[in-house]
Amino acid sequence: LCSCTQSNQTQMTISDPWVILTDQSNAQAWAEIGAAISAPSPEGFLANVRLVSDPKFLDKTRDEVLDLLGNEYPTDFVFIVDSTSFGDDEHSVLVVEFCDGAVNDFRALPNTIQSIENNLSIANLGFSEFADSVEPDGVVRGF
Repeated sequence: LCSCTQSNQTQMTISDPWVILTDQSNAQAWAEIGAAISAPSPEGFLANVRLVSDPKFLDKTRDEVLDLLGNEYPTDFVFIVDSTSFGDDEHSVLVVEFCDGAVNDFRALPNTIQSIENNLSIANLGFSEFADSVEPDGVVRGF
């Protein structure tokens, strides 16, 4: 378990992890992804995240996004909506953990972000437990 994990939040706060847009090529898909992430899960859980569409992140790679986050970023994980998100029909989102010098990632469907965010934020499950549930094509579709 990463030592940087934050405690859970019950409503959107400044300490919520971000969902960052890095590709502006498909506004409709961005809206669909945002709606899926913002909707309650079947169990009634909400993702405590901030949807971020800031020009400084456009066309940036994963590592460039991490460099731009700076030391004030509130958590040790981030969600990235990139060109790959728009290139597949399921709009998979890149989930990135960065802590203690290590960077790990996997892709997940937008409707799984609630569970991922909730569990990572309260350290109920670790990043590796979600990464272990990646399907052969590299995407988490449920846990």
